[in-house]
Amino acid sequence: MNIIRMTSSFFNKCFSLINMRTIKRLIHKCFSLTGVRTIKRPVNKCLKDLAFIKKGKVIILGVEILNIQAGHFYFIKDEFFEEIKDKELMVNKENGHMRPCYYCFKDSRNNGLYWFIPVSSKVEKYKAIYHKKLARYKRVDTIVFGYIYGRKSAFLIQNMFPITTKYIKEEYIKQNKKVTVNDDLKKELNTKANRVLELVKAGNKNLVFPNIINIEKYLLNK
Repeated sequence: MNIIRMTSSFFNKCFSLINMRTIKRLIHKCFSLTGVRTIKRPVNKCLKDLAFIKKGKVIILGVEILNIQAGHFYFIKDEFFEEIKDKELMVNKENGHMRPCYYCFKDSRNNGLYWFIPVSSKVEKYKAIYHKKLARYKRVDTIVFGYIYGRKSAFLIQNMFPITTKYIKEEYIKQNKKVTVNDDLKKELNTKANRVLELVKAGNKNLVFPNIINIEKYLLNK
């Protein structure tokens, strides 16, 4: 029963999973590699011990992994900013002490890669920037306004960046509920963010402040 054959690539896949169906399929595949039927048969019975979801986190072999969901909000580890040395990234604090939360959407091409949009409570500041851009360009996709848990906020697509689960600290939970946005706002954010992302990749790099092309390459090559 050579369980050692569960290679690091298997674990890397597990750590990027977001649904239990995929986890089960990979675990079945892993156990089938041993060629021992008596191991494969009780897999369903022991799956609850091997992999399950608890409070928004996937637990695999006793290790907690965040269950990342598009349209939800997350906080980032300081490690990300220490490792990704891009001076245009917003600092991991707002108002001097509060960690900002980030709106999440999935990358359409790379599994395990996510895009985070910083959220700010400084609505008036970004309204002024928005209207200045609108007067000049007649259209603004880089700043969106919407409500998070009843509070108006600015979604800064102009400051978005890619990230992987390694650097995500935790999900934004308030009053024991996962914080998200309504469907209309989610659609607007995803549409505008993906439009800006495509334009940046086509050469319009001035639409966002961080060098998201270099950050993406770094993360994908790790």
